Amino acid sequence: MSTALIVIGAVIAFNVLAAVAGYRHQSVRPDRRRNTTPKGNR
Repeated sequence: MSTALIVIGAVIAFNVLAAVAGYRHQSVRPDRRRNTTPKGNR
């Protein structure tokens, strides 16, 4: 049970960190660059 709890906790923590970091990074940098340069968008 300890190993399962550790694995589940690690997966959840990794997913949360990746989601938060990815969302913040993508919503901060690519958004502004795409908005300023509509080359990749259109």
